[in-house]
Amino acid sequence: MEALNASLRSHHLQVAETSLNSHFMFCILFSTGDLAGRAELLGKTSLRIWNVTRTDSALYRCEVVARNDRKEIDEIVIELTVQVKPVPPVCRVPKAVPVGKTATLHCQESEGYPRPHYSWYRNDVPLPTDSRANPRFRNSSFLLNSETGTLVFNAVHKEDSGQYYCIASNDAGSARCEEQEMEVCELLFENISSEDWQVDRTLLILDHHQFRQLVSFLLEMTGFTKTHSDDLNIGGIIGGILVVLAVLALITVGICCAYRRGYFINNKQNGESYKSPGKTDGVNYIRTDEEGDFRHKSSFVI
Repeated sequence: MEALNASLRSHHLQVAETSLNSHFMFCILFSTGDLAGRAELLGKTSLRIWNVTRTDSALYRCEVVARNDRKEIDEIVIELTVQVKPVPPVCRVPKAVPVGKTATLHCQESEGYPRPHYSWYRNDVPLPTDSRANPRFRNSSFLLNSETGTLVFNAVHKEDSGQYYCIASNDAGSARCEEQEMEVCELLFENISSEDWQVDRTLLILDHHQFRQLVSFLLEMTGFTKTHSDDLNIGGIIGGILVVLAVLALITVGICCAYRRGYFINNKQNGESYKSPGKTDGVNYIRTDEEGDFRHKSSFVI
């Protein structure tokens, strides 16, 4: 074997030739590129890379040249995969979801290599990829995609409330996010009814994005521009809106209660004014000028 040659995809190589006992020895020096100062040749067949990073994952080719042999050149390709432990993933868990609604939980991690797989836990209990596969979760309805880290509830139940967290793992290790609580709440309906009156009040659950949209809409309705709204006390505006809603709710309840007790029912009259009692048999009512009041006089009819 007269020479040893090696090449690396996307890296520049510098070859130096020396003479030893009439034999040629080739030394490969990585003077530029990502491996500059981090790679060295061990003996005639080995390459050592220091402080490997994820970008060092590549296909490495080693070529052997033997001019005096029947087969002058041969090569071998070696794939190097640098594994990177995942960092704590970013988890997004809705804080409140109405019973029967759809809920989606997200888990994402971008540093681990190879790409990590995801698993979700509720109250420290691992969740299966399909709730139907485990009788323990027969009261739940969800699907877990371990490749994307998405956990989807088709229709949440009260039993789905709890502390949720996600773990991203690969061959190099694993990492988890902080626990986040998801509360499953019921829609509240309060019916106040009378003969011709019925009020339905529904508790609306708004997330942060929807609430800011509501505030922006109210600001536009009141004539404030977007520029002015940036200088306003958002906390004070929100407090004022809540106070107004509370007052309207109290007024509505008061009207309903008053209606039920009959305060708004008009006593219909028959259209006749007050009449003095009719004459009783045998009694005449006579008023004189000297008397200021009525008196009666008995008379007999024979």
